[in-house]
Amino acid sequence: MKQAQEGSLVLFLPLPVILEFEWTSRTYYKISKQALTDRIFMLLSVPNCLVEDKKLLFEALDLYQKSSGVSFDDCLIVLMAKKATIHNFVTSDRALQKLWKKL
Repeated sequence: MKQAQEGSLVLFLPLPVILEFEWTSRTYYKISKQALTDRIFMLLSVPNCLVEDKKLLFEALDLYQKSSGVSFDDCLIVLMAKKATIHNFVTSDRALQKLWKKL
């Protein structure tokens, strides 16, 4: 991590890695939502961190912090659908549907 912060190493973090990190940290290690979002934010803030759509991930983190009853990946899915200009979002997840309507 220090090498990436100094600029001598590039970190490539594909979206599935970030989602797996979030899920494992939350479910296995029982890390709080605030601590988890802080860690992901810090990781994404490393200058040499290459991520598919960093801006979207920051938006998803912000939405996740402000929302209850939905997961980080739910927030990411909803924002991806909005970005793709999807108009009819269908899900059996009531909390996710509520989040969609709120946006």
